[in-house]
Amino acid sequence: MDQKKIGLFIATCRKKKGLTQKQLAEKLSVTDKSVSKWERGIHLPDASLYIPLCEILGITISEFFLGEYETEHHEVVPQVLKEDYHKMQRNERWNMVLFIVSMLSVFWISFTWHWDLGWLMLEEHLAPFTNMYYLSYGYWLAYYLIFRRKKFGYVLMWIIYLILVSGIIANWGYAFDVMLNHIDFWINSAFTIWGVYNGDIRFRNLLKKKSEE
Repeated sequence: MDQKKIGLFIATCRKKKGLTQKQLAEKLSVTDKSVSKWERGIHLPDASLYIPLCEILGITISEFFLGEYETEHHEVVPQVLKEDYHKMQRNERWNMVLFIVSMLSVFWISFTWHWDLGWLMLEEHLAPFTNMYYLSYGYWLAYYLIFRRKKFGYVLMWIIYLILVSGIIANWGYAFDVMLNHIDFWINSAFTIWGVYNGDIRFRNLLKKKSEE
């Protein structure tokens, strides 16, 4: 692949769409400096951005890797790139499944095995892992509220989650003040589990992106 040629093609398509580097960057949730580096051929976009970038520029994936408009229909995208992209999508789905299963397991263990001790036993067993919360919680807030401003789905998911937990606790007879004392622990645990499965990969990508700016 000719990065210089691809970069010039990105710049040409962007200008045809009447977009500035900053506007294109905002649509992809990256910085305008990153777009500038793409167009100068310093490096290619992250693989996760190939499809959304092509959709915005109105080109095909094949044309993107050719660095020019196709004059005839032919396949130029390396099969390995396709496989990597689909593998990434599958990993995203599996991460969500693992997260949900993990959270259900935490509930089941705490209220089936340790019903009488409840929150106390659960916190005692998981306390060593909650330090990871400070990384995963802060990172996910930054990722979804800043770097992907339009994607509030996960924030809504956590609001619903806390409401459901509150209702379960109240239904089981726990006092309201006791519930409040443990809500923060559940937030810590939830983000910790999610961070273990997915946050490390995204955090490394974020650091890489910031280092390229």
